[in-house]
Amino acid sequence: MPPGSCLDGMSVPAPAPTACSGVQIVLAGLVMTSVCGAVTATYAQPETARRELEARRATSAPVIDGIIDDACWTDAAPATHFTDPLVSRPAQEQTTAHLLYDERAIYVAIRALDSQPGRIMARQTKDQVRPWGEDVVAFGIDPFHTHRFADRNFFIVTPLGTKFAHLAAGRAQKAEWLGLWKAGARTDEAGWTVEMEIPWEMLACPESEHPVTMGLNFDRFRPTTGEKSWWSNVGQQEFLEYDGHWVGVLPPPRRSDTDLLPYFYQSGSDDPQGKEYSTRAGLDLRHTITPQLTLVGTVNPDFENVEQAVEGIDFSYGARFVPDRRPFFQEGRNVLNTHEYYHSGQIQNVDAGMSLFGKVGQRTSVGILGAAARERGHSLVLRTAHSFSATSGAGAAYLRRDDGNGSTSVGFAEGEARHGRMSAGVTIAQTWQDAALAGRKARGEATYSGTRVFVGLYPFLIDEDFVNGLGFHPFVGIRGGEMSVFLENAWREGWLRRAALFNFGEFSDRYDGAAFRRNISSGARIETRSDHAINLSAAKGQYEAYRDQTFSVGVQGRVSDGFTNYRASYGWGRQAGTPYRSARAGGSLQVNRLTVSLLLGIVRHVEENVQHILTYSYDFTPAMGLGGRVVWRRAGRNMYFVLRRSGYAGTDLFVILGDPNADAFRRRLTVKLVAPL
Repeated sequence: MPPGSCLDGMSVPAPAPTACSGVQIVLAGLVMTSVCGAVTATYAQPETARRELEARRATSAPVIDGIIDDACWTDAAPATHFTDPLVSRPAQEQTTAHLLYDERAIYVAIRALDSQPGRIMARQTKDQVRPWGEDVVAFGIDPFHTHRFADRNFFIVTPLGTKFAHLAAGRAQKAEWLGLWKAGARTDEAGWTVEMEIPWEMLACPESEHPVTMGLNFDRFRPTTGEKSWWSNVGQQEFLEYDGHWVGVLPPPRRSDTDLLPYFYQSGSDDPQGKEYSTRAGLDLRHTITPQLTLVGTVNPDFENVEQAVEGIDFSYGARFVPDRRPFFQEGRNVLNTHEYYHSGQIQNVDAGMSLFGKVGQRTSVGILGAAARERGHSLVLRTAHSFSATSGAGAAYLRRDDGNGSTSVGFAEGEARHGRMSAGVTIAQTWQDAALAGRKARGEATYSGTRVFVGLYPFLIDEDFVNGLGFHPFVGIRGGEMSVFLENAWREGWLRRAALFNFGEFSDRYDGAAFRRNISSGARIETRSDHAINLSAAKGQYEAYRDQTFSVGVQGRVSDGFTNYRASYGWGRQAGTPYRSARAGGSLQVNRLTVSLLLGIVRHVEENVQHILTYSYDFTPAMGLGGRVVWRRAGRNMYFVLRRSGYAGTDLFVILGDPNADAFRRRLTVKLVAPL
């Protein structure tokens, strides 16, 4: 799915195997491509001229209160004339940004005009929760001027002053390690205003005694119209080579620094054999070696009390992917990313771990991760990537997993390039089992990213003896290809806000020539100006000896409201030779400081699976709140409650009743203290 597609988050059943031929798949793609051409022909291609902004020093630091009245702002060069790339015209409501810096921080001021200030949307009050369906402005900076997403940092602020930061290397959500940046916002009769203060110490920057040029951009989203506008127009595809330039900036020299986060917890629980008590202590460390390289370490990490994602219950022929939320593995994740070859969820037990990540030159990134558990093996990930230009790069990685009974190793290499809207890439991996040569995996990619259409072709093979103890590979011993076509359009006026179509197909065989999968799935999504959506999907195909066919219909209300919304869907058909039915319903509700979310799910296939998930939170203050989760399954019920005082760079206190990740409720009380040094 192309980045930013309106299909993100759409409730669609997993693609079912299909009996369609490869010719039918290609014809379906051509039909959709033709439709896309008819739609896109009505719009001019976006103007993507890069823009420059002169770097100017602040004579004094502004007060970050959201009121742009400090004298220093008169010295800042303005960034004006924002563009709506959908229609390649000036944005309906204009935005002006100002930028200054000094030895300590970067300062941003943004005025967002709005002729209907009463319709400005802002609900999120928790920092580091990405706003959804709200008015936002964002400042993006690429200190190494590579125009690659891997080197891009962006800072988002809402009209309430709520902040979200994405740092290039990837960071956990702990405030002490993310960095303490400030934001203030105000709403007035002309729209709203924002001020930001971003310390240089948050950013990996080049070391230079002379002024340099950095990548730069500002953007804004207005949910009332769906308009996203940019200062330097990167187009609907968001090609970052069209980011602007911040010219003549001299980043200050940086000293190495060290942050320590020791923790301690005392836990007691009722056990059938009697009372059970445990005490545990550990330490997390973060050390900035250079402005470009960061070292993170952990000893006795507390993974037990981290709320992990809940695995779904829908039918799947292969293993289901479950995201990993443990903080240690979030650090440097963007540098260590090797697609499906590395999934940190495969590392279950860790007594000590270390990761080193960052840059060793303007265009070269490196990452090292090691994790060890007493008598339970160790894991190692080595990763490097180099960008030749804004649109081309290559990378390599070595991964090893030793579980105490044997080892698997993977050597991985990749390369990709894009010319205009056409891109191509390839990944190749060789594996070893206990030092003996084992299987290979390879995947190609050829894509077209148009203004309204995305088309992708992906040939692949994975040997039967392919082994990787650190990756996620549901199937081995197959070869074939996949294709995808996505068409989407948006309207700034009228009852229809957005519409999308998708088509996905796979044609693959076993190595002996036996059919493995013949699959085609199609779907559509319509969003209305009244904030409702309809999702439709159908899939038909073959999985080895089985012929499957499924359908799904779903509705959503208050689509753009991340706090109060509702949704329901129903699916039916046949999979693995058995009738299939699924029903889901859910939604969220926010009343003052209380937010509750409920998801109900029933799947009838071979046997009936039931899973209901209730999450809740009540914020007494931004730093203190009560929350938890209840998970109902046919096999049992688990719940936990947590009282927290955290998130603002001070001593954190957690009181946890229950076990966040157990299959059934545990009568356990844990008191955890984290004190930064």
